[in-house]
Amino acid sequence: MNLYPVIDLLDGKIVRMERGQRTATTVYETAPVDAVRRFAQAGARWIHVVDLNRAYGDGASNLDHVRRVIEEASRQGMRVQVGGGLRAAADLEAVFVCGAARVVVGTIAAVDPELLTTLLEEYGGRLAVAVDARDGEVVVKGWTQATGRRVDDVAGELARKGVRRLVYTDVGRAGLFGGPDIEGAGRIAQATALPVIASGGVGSLDDVRAAAAARLDGLIVGKALWDGRVDLAEAVAAAGAQEAT
Repeated sequence: MNLYPVIDLLDGKIVRMERGQRTATTVYETAPVDAVRRFAQAGARWIHVVDLNRAYGDGASNLDHVRRVIEEASRQGMRVQVGGGLRAAADLEAVFVCGAARVVVGTIAAVDPELLTTLLEEYGGRLAVAVDARDGEVVVKGWTQATGRRVDDVAGELARKGVRRLVYTDVGRAGLFGGPDIEGAGRIAQATALPVIASGGVGSLDDVRAAAAARLDGLIVGKALWDGRVDLAEAVAAAGAQEAT
């Protein structure tokens, strides 16, 4: 199972939030490219990068910082998965031009199924779809807008449309260290027969071991890593062999 250490970017700085709330933001002084080097030394093969300014619709972008992260990751033999506010074809193209190996979209899948179909035809397996949920209801636009739709229903529809990988986040767990919704992620994986990357709430190595035992495709680790609750090298070892796929 792949471990995805997170670089969440807000105004060019690395931050983490509780439950996706902008009012509960912690800023870290580590430069993004320095974080890449640390992740590489710990044995990670992937990095998950989120542009929070885009996700919140600020009209700003961290694209230059994303580009530098991708360039350093390439030098370190790593690949980068990028998400956050990518709501138009031009947004995805710009990130792929920077060298991203995979792009994660969320809002597009919920509000513009025709565009999603077009993007799947163009990018195939390089496109993953985020299924973000609060209390079982899918949320979009930086986790700020409820859709009225249930996780299982949306995941099933995405599988039928030809989506090849899902990133599932229980928003209510994010940043709280209580453990990700591994049961929910496993249920989605079984129902859709798709690789599922889980996110939200990792607080210990036991969470990593549980995700690996559930045969999830990947696990995103954020605040627990930045707050020192989880050592990345130990988490990579607990996850097992890392694959750059």
